[in-house]
Amino acid sequence: YRDHPYRLNLGGETASVSRLDVGALRRYFGRHCQVGDLVLTVVGDVDPESVAGEVARLLGRPRRRPSPEIAPPQEPNPRSPKAVSRSMERQQAHLVLGFLGTSILRKDRFALEVLATVLSGQGGRLFLHIRDRLGLVYRISAFTMEGIDPGYFAVYAATSPEQVGTLVSEIRAALGRLRNERVPKSELKRAKRFLLGHHDLTLQQRTHLASTLTFNELYGLGYEAHLKYSQSILAVTAEDLVAVARRYLAPRREVLATVLPETSGRKEGG
Repeated sequence: YRDHPYRLNLGGETASVSRLDVGALRRYFGRHCQVGDLVLTVVGDVDPESVAGEVARLLGRPRRRPSPEIAPPQEPNPRSPKAVSRSMERQQAHLVLGFLGTSILRKDRFALEVLATVLSGQGGRLFLHIRDRLGLVYRISAFTMEGIDPGYFAVYAATSPEQVGTLVSEIRAALGRLRNERVPKSELKRAKRFLLGHHDLTLQQRTHLASTLTFNELYGLGYEAHLKYSQSILAVTAEDLVAVARRYLAPRREVLATVLPETSGRKEGG
């Protein structure tokens, strides 16, 4: 990301955080954190009417005021592959091969989740081929992140410095097969079973269920969106995986970032 706020460090930078004061925080809170925009989720053995009454007593009647419009610049897709490199005090080489992805508001996100799971885990393609058979990595995984605006799809790996070139070629070949070949039924079934099991397991935690309900409502999906997750994952087909692989994982959209031991590469590169 070069333009979108996703590029920023969530913890802030020394210069930006040091400029904050009580007045700035109060002004921001007053503009962006209005009671009328609040979503409060309570999960557990409670009386809903009692909770609603207590919330109304504590917060009062919400006064609706126009909220400031937030319209961050949209990140354009790369027109050609990009590569950046940095040397640090590390024993291993670390790399991320990434692509701009989709948003939580598009159904493509379910196919991308399945695609990442086909690649990931001890039964996934990257682990079985690149780690077990070729022995090229210490760790490898694929993951996808969706936000209100398009997130990313990425592969992360840790390897020895001399293996970086071979490793990148193997990852690219694995992604190429996803663009050109349908995933067999057995792999598709494994990926779906893992996602559904993980989803159901995490929602057993009341804290996770509460946050899921809250954010789904805030993001415009509706607080009950989690009830449709299984249906959406099960509906993904092998043809869908080929389609999203071609759409989002095209070679021209690739960004490769590497961190190398100081004796193995440049201090900065691009």
